[in-house]
Amino acid sequence: MSKFNRKFYEEYLKSEKWKEKRKEIYILRNKKCEICKCKLYGHYHIHHKTYKRLGEERNSDLILLCEKCHINIHKEIKQKNNKKIKDLKFYSCPFCLNKININKFLNTGKIRCPFCNSFINRLDMIKQIEISKKR
Repeated sequence: MSKFNRKFYEEYLKSEKWKEKRKEIYILRNKKCEICKCKLYGHYHIHHKTYKRLGEERNSDLILLCEKCHINIHKEIKQKNNKKIKDLKFYSCPFCLNKININKFLNTGKIRCPFCNSFINRLDMIKQIEISKKR
């Protein structure tokens, strides 16, 4: 799967294939959180390190976690992404092409263009930053 598709992801997480993969990881990783090493008794989280092979994940694409460590990983990812966005300072809206001062929106849940009122996806912004750094 080349581009992340939220609908496919949500359906996949309900599938028997995913339930089997979860069980497999739980057993392979000795029923312990891979970060804090606490014993997991039935309630556990599987975190995707990448979505490149969503539906055909390798075991190395997945991490077994307790709820606390999973929440912390997502907080770290969000902080890292916010830093990338903050370093950008200005972003061109993909809809109206006006430049937006990003710092006003960092702590809000959604970013809306003040010119055309369109919602802007944070992940799209981060991808644009990564692409521009490679040039």
